[in-house]
Amino acid sequence: MSIFLTCDPWDKLTGIHSITYVAAYERDRNRWIGDLYSVLNRTDIFADFTGESSVGLQWVTSASNDSIGIWNFLRQVIVAWELTTRLKNLGGGGWTGFTPRILATLIIANLWLKHAKIVLKDAKVPIEDLKKPETPAEKAKAEEFKKRGDEAWKRKNYQAASDLYTEAMKVDLTDAVYRCNRAAAQLALENWENAEEDAYVATQLDPKYAKAWSRLGMAKMKLGSSKQAEKAYEMALHVAGKDATAAMRQGLADAKAKINETVKAINAETDQAKRHAMRSDFLEEDFEIVGKVPELHSVIHEQQVEGLLLFAAKLKWPYINEVRDYAEDVYSELRGGGTVNIHLHDWLFGLVLPGKWFAFKIMSALVLSTPSIRDKVGIAHYYECGLSLPMRSYWRCCSVLGRVLGCLPGVQGLCGWIGPCPPVEFEPSLEDSRKPRHIRILARNISPFDHKSDINDRDRVYEWDDRDHHDATNIQPNEEINSYMADMRDSSRWIIPEPPVHDISVCQLQKYQAAQAPAGRQY
Repeated sequence: MSIFLTCDPWDKLTGIHSITYVAAYERDRNRWIGDLYSVLNRTDIFADFTGESSVGLQWVTSASNDSIGIWNFLRQVIVAWELTTRLKNLGGGGWTGFTPRILATLIIANLWLKHAKIVLKDAKVPIEDLKKPETPAEKAKAEEFKKRGDEAWKRKNYQAASDLYTEAMKVDLTDAVYRCNRAAAQLALENWENAEEDAYVATQLDPKYAKAWSRLGMAKMKLGSSKQAEKAYEMALHVAGKDATAAMRQGLADAKAKINETVKAINAETDQAKRHAMRSDFLEEDFEIVGKVPELHSVIHEQQVEGLLLFAAKLKWPYINEVRDYAEDVYSELRGGGTVNIHLHDWLFGLVLPGKWFAFKIMSALVLSTPSIRDKVGIAHYYECGLSLPMRSYWRCCSVLGRVLGCLPGVQGLCGWIGPCPPVEFEPSLEDSRKPRHIRILARNISPFDHKSDINDRDRVYEWDDRDHHDATNIQPNEEINSYMADMRDSSRWIIPEPPVHDISVCQLQKYQAAQAPAGRQY
């Protein structure tokens, strides 16, 4: 839920580019809508979903794309939701700057908040990859460093103790005791964050190490995270059992007391801005990300799979059984660490803009869920591409051919697609004419729109030119327009059409031919 913010939290939301108002205007919330327009139109940290074919690609950071990353994506969603709430309550405020990219962001933010959730999982320490002592002599060397560190600790020479534990870890990174002891030294040196990291890693190396959990709780308390400290101390007492120490019990009591003290302070605060800031800090403790990795889960993946199967059934997809077997398990494989094409990923999360984007995405998901043709046909390079299969074809309803074939018996129109239509014959004949392929029709009034795709194999797109583009209906130099207009105005020359004669004969379209566009043609 969005809450109207005051000046300090507002700076956190809009960033360093927010406007600093003079005192007379800083409480004018209508002016903040213009700020949000400016922030969402930024190109340095936010994505423009009007020019991207994939939403999920924006939170996947890699060297091969220009994604904004998960945290900027989430910030874009939050700012968009704040804008949505303010527009509902305050109206547009008379400010300009509401662009198509803002509208696309509002749609994506709404879909994401409904269809996805963030789950924080413990980051797993790759123990198998950590350095281990290769010989008993190396282990003995590590133990000697640890022993010397313990002696320095007793002398209260905490920096020397920390350095010696570090030397022991250089030999053996898998030993939880070395980590836990260094955490204690860092606590004594008041390096709270270093202590937190060491104690956390120690709990991951040995989840039943009660002392490591206790020191993690102490570090959390020093960092002001009483909720996280409470959980750590509870884990320490749980794994210690009858061996639990008084320090562990006292630590848990201190954490609970701090939580109660914070709640009372929030409830007693009368200044709304201060109370909001205190409550926000308190709630943010529940989302501690140290030692955590965020996972994005879809809450509608089952619904999306059902919708894809219904689409396939209505259009009589010839591989529907194959799709059913694959699609029903694909999300489980994704959660188990598998990978899927980013367009199928978008479909499973329901992150699809309406219109041509939706038509492109649902057919892409269907092709990607059909293993027997997935690698052969790939993803279409253009939104207006039709799909040719060995025994039938499918066309975008906005294309010239789709409008013609849509009247055939048995042809369905669904989600921007027409099908199943008769198969395509190619002129001249192709050696692999029965190979599945995308076909782009070069026709008047069809404006091909490039989308970003990781597929660069242009051989998968078959170009079909069915006329001379826009010049076909233009007035030619040898045409006389005045005589033509005179005939149009002379009612004596009009011909009244006769109604069609009822004919019970049936015509059936069995096939049609496609001629390949000239080589090297620009489009």
